[in-house]
Amino acid sequence: MLHPQFNTPIQATIHQVESDDDEVVTAQTIHLMAKYAREDSLSPIVRRAAAEAILTTKDSRAASKAAAGWEWIRAHVRFQLDSITAAPVSETPDQAELLIRPVDILTMPQMVGDCDDQSMLCASMLRSLGIDSSFKTVAAERTTPDLYSHVYVVAHTPEGDLSLDCSHGPHPGWEVTPTGKTRIWRIEAMQQLGAIDWGSLIKTGVEAGSEIAKARFGQPPEGTYIQQGSNVVYRQPANSSPLAFPGVGVNVGGTEIGTSMILIIGAVILLFALKGK
Repeated sequence: MLHPQFNTPIQATIHQVESDDDEVVTAQTIHLMAKYAREDSLSPIVRRAAAEAILTTKDSRAASKAAAGWEWIRAHVRFQLDSITAAPVSETPDQAELLIRPVDILTMPQMVGDCDDQSMLCASMLRSLGIDSSFKTVAAERTTPDLYSHVYVVAHTPEGDLSLDCSHGPHPGWEVTPTGKTRIWRIEAMQQLGAIDWGSLIKTGVEAGSEIAKARFGQPPEGTYIQQGSNVVYRQPANSSPLAFPGVGVNVGGTEIGTSMILIIGAVILLFALKGK
């Protein structure tokens, strides 16, 4: 499969979580984001971007280097909603959650990504500079204070913690005002993540991809639900929120446990969808 915004073919892998719990779904997504940030921090292309970023500052302090990384991403990466990036690869792009790895953003002819993509790139660049960081997820929508809707990076430096919202922040240190829950996810600590039994929760392979391909959900009017048997899908109004992150825009109704499908397309894109069991 070819994507017009990437230079290489795309292949698909599926991760599946037997839960519609926002904490579980977000934990799996953040786990993958942290994994990609760590792995790609060793890549020459990420190291070159980080080295280029700190050329703009003569200050050798870690906080100044972290701020320079934020400035580089703001100058080079354009914000783009997942629904636009997902359109060539998903039949329901408005319901898709994508993750674009740092190495892949940096090889795009025109670098684009939403809050999670830019956060991964930021964390990976910081790690290549020897700066520890965390992802911070926040509920930023008044109507859904119990669902995470935005993510950004917090750099941990000897000078103190520094918030780096590359997709929406007007300057380093800025943070969106939460409307509900928040959580800090230490990227290095997630290498030993043991709170969730991923072996029992995650399933991968082509068969799961085939199941998604078979699922033909109709398109209800924006802002409404559609039900097919036990499947309930919510269609979020287009551009209803710039702070798109797992948990917002896709809901599963009913009393049965939802099935979260995470589709990783070639180490380039991760598609997130919820489907009734």
